[in-house]
Amino acid sequence: MKKLVIFAIAMLSMSFVACNPNKANDAQTSEETSAVAATTDSAAQDTAFAALLKSNVGKTALDAKLLDNEAFTARVKALAGAEYDSIVANFNTQTPIVSENGIYKLAGGRAHSVPAFNTTIIYDANKDNLNIQIEKSGKTNVLKEKEEIKMTDALKSK
Repeated sequence: MKKLVIFAIAMLSMSFVACNPNKANDAQTSEETSAVAATTDSAAQDTAFAALLKSNVGKTALDAKLLDNEAFTARVKALAGAEYDSIVANFNTQTPIVSENGIYKLAGGRAHSVPAFNTTIIYDANKDNLNIQIEKSGKTNVLKEKEEIKMTDALKSK
């Protein structure tokens, strides 16, 4: 019974504190509000990116309309930078989206000349990490958000 009374008093005092907020903690600055909104938007885009790939396994980028999707293009464009336009222009011959253990892969290359320009997009949903491998005439450039994603031989061969 004594514990119940102490618990009730503690709950009442907590509700009193909650009803009388401290003015110093009452308002967030616009900077803090913007930072929270940006974090929320980024998390929503990351979730949309993963869901987009997951729901389109087996389809090509063209079939899935990836290059028309805001979440997809914003993230790829942010990582690819100046290379983005070249990637899109040469994303003609496409492979379907494949996955293994939360890692998604799709590729596209120059029509009738894939070895001259080939792009492989790899996304690790477990670590929310995106890589873009751009192969131009035998030279490979790997663009990484965080770290290089290691693909299994099985995923490479899909």
